[in-house]
Amino acid sequence: MTRNNKEEVLTVKLRYKQPDSNKSQLISQILPLNRQQIQQAPADFRMAAAVASFGMLLRNSAFKGDASFDEVLALATQSKENDPEGYRSEFIQLVKKAALLKK
Repeated sequence: MTRNNKEEVLTVKLRYKQPDSNKSQLISQILPLNRQQIQQAPADFRMAAAVASFGMLLRNSAFKGDASFDEVLALATQSKENDPEGYRSEFIQLVKKAALLKK
C-alpha cells in the first residue's frame, strides 16, 4: 500500500472516550515499511525468526520458503549474545541434531 509515495505496512486506529465525555478521540498510527537486512535486526528478533523458521522446517510448511537448517543455525548463532539461562545454546544444539536426522 502506498500513501504519499511512502509504503506502509499497516495503520492502527484506536478510538476512545474519556469517562466524563460524550465525544470520542481518535488516535491513528501508521507503521511504515522499513526494509533492512536480518543481520541488522535486534538479537531477540533474529532468534525469534530462527525459531519460527525451524518450526516451519520441522512441519515442512508450505510457507517455509527457502529456509534451511543452515540458515536457522546462522541466525541463532548470531543472536546468542544474551543467553544467561543457556536456552539459545540449547536451541542451537537441537537444530544441529534435527539437521543430522534430516540427512
